Amino acid sequence: MKHQKTLVKLLRKFLGAQKLTSEMFKQAFDEGYMNWSIPDELLTNEMLEKGESSLWVWGESYLEYQSLVSALRKETELEYITDKQLKDKLWYLVCDVYINRKCYSKNKKELEKKAEHFLSEIFKPIEEYQVIFGVDNLDIGSENVDFYDCNLTKFDRGQFSLSGNDPFSSLTERIFSDFAGKTVIQVTEVGNKPNLIAERARKKAINHLHFFKAALSNPGFLADENLLFELSEKYIMRKVSDPSKIYPGWKRRRFPFGFKYSDGLDEKFTEANEIFERLKSLPQKIKDRVERALIWFGKSIAEENLDEKVIKLFTAIETLITLKSDSKKGEKIAYRVILLQSIMDDDAITPALMLWLYGEIRSNVIHGSAMGYATKRDYDSLLGVTRKLIFNFIQFAKDRDIHKLNDLIKALETSDKVKQLTDWLQKQDDGYSNDVLEALNKSLEQYSAK
Repeated sequence: MKHQKTLVKLLRKFLGAQKLTSEMFKQAFDEGYMNWSIPDELLTNEMLEKGESSLWVWGESYLEYQSLVSALRKETELEYITDKQLKDKLWYLVCDVYINRKCYSKNKKELEKKAEHFLSEIFKPIEEYQVIFGVDNLDIGSENVDFYDCNLTKFDRGQFSLSGNDPFSSLTERIFSDFAGKTVIQVTEVGNKPNLIAERARKKAINHLHFFKAALSNPGFLADENLLFELSEKYIMRKVSDPSKIYPGWKRRRFPFGFKYSDGLDEKFTEANEIFERLKSLPQKIKDRVERALIWFGKSIAEENLDEKVIKLFTAIETLITLKSDSKKGEKIAYRVILLQSIMDDDAITPALMLWLYGEIRSNVIHGSAMGYATKRDYDSLLGVTRKLIFNFIQFAKDRDIHKLNDLIKALETSDKVKQLTDWLQKQDDGYSNDVLEALNKSLEQYSAK
C-alpha cells in the first residue's frame, strides 16, 4: 500500500522516543518541533499523575511527520478529508504507538499491520464522474462533436433519469430547464469529493474551450469576437457507475462589487497623488517605464485567473528593474527589489521568497510545466511587493535625478546596502539565497573591473 513503508519508518521512531530535556529544547527549537496534546482517551492514569499529557516531536521525526502529511495530502483518495481531520487521525496513531511502544517494540509485525490498517481506513476509493456545463455564446446546432477528450452537443433532457429519493431534484430540474436548447460541454473527472471534482472539471472544460477556439481560429475567416464563448455558472455532475445519482451545482462568475469613494480614503488618495506628482516630473523614458508598469499592475487586478494575475505583476516588475541584457532575471529582480526597499527604509521581502515567486511560479506557468500553480497568497504577497516597488522606484528616481534605467540599477548595485545584503545572503542555507548571492556577486564584479 502507498506510503506504508514511510509510515512504518516514522512510527518506529516513536518506539524509542525520549522525553524532551532542557538540553534538547534548543535543538528542538532550532530544527522545528510540535508539542500537541495526547487525545484524552489514550491517556493513562499514570500519565495524568505525572502530568504527561502532551507529546513532543522534533528534529528528524518532526520533518518526517510533516513530509508524510504533505505526501498524504496530495493523494486524490484522501481529498474527501480536511487538513485538520487528516492531521488528527495521524496524530492519534502516533500517540497510540508511543503510549503502547513496549507492545509494538516486541512485535514489529503488529506495527506494520497497524500502519496498513490505518492507511486502508483513510484511503477512500475514487470514482469517475461525468460533468456537464452549459456553454454561453456557442451554438453547436444539431452536431455532436467529440473534441480532444470532451464532447460538445445540444443538451438532451432525455439522457437523464433522476432517482426517486434525489434530495436535489428541484434544483436539478431548474438547471435542466436552463440548459434546454443550449450547447453543453461534457468532461469526465475522478475523485471522491464532489465539490473538488466539479472544480477540477470546470478547469478542464475551460481549457478545452480554449483548445476549441484555437482549432476554429482562422484570420480572415473568423473574428476573435466569434469565439468569445465561455462556461455558464451552472453544471450537472453524475457518477458514471450510477448515472441516476446527480449532483447539480453552480459557481458564480466574478462580478464587480462596485466602489464608492468616501472621505475616509482622502489620506490614501492624497499620498498617492503626491507620488504621481513626482512621476510627472521624471524624465520621459523613466516616466514611460513607470506608466507601463502601472498599466500591467491594473491589468493584474482586472484579471481573474491567479496565474495570469501573477504573470502580469511580474511583467510590471520586469518593466521597472530589468534590462534587455540581463541574464538570470529572477535572481536580479530578487536582489534589486530588496536593495531598493532597503534604501527607501521600507519593509523588505526576503530574496529567497522573491526568487521562489519568480522561479517556481512565473517560470512554471510561462514555460508550460504547470497551470493553476499560483495561489491567492502568492498573488497577495506579490501585489504588495509590486505596489511598494512602483512607489519606491518613483521616489528613488526623483531623489537622484535619474534619467536612464542603467543609472538607476547602477545606483542600487553600488549602494551601501549591498554589503548588508551580501552578508545576510551568506548566512542563509538555501538554494534560492545562494543563487541570488551568485548573481549579485557577478554584477558587482563588473563595477570593480572598471
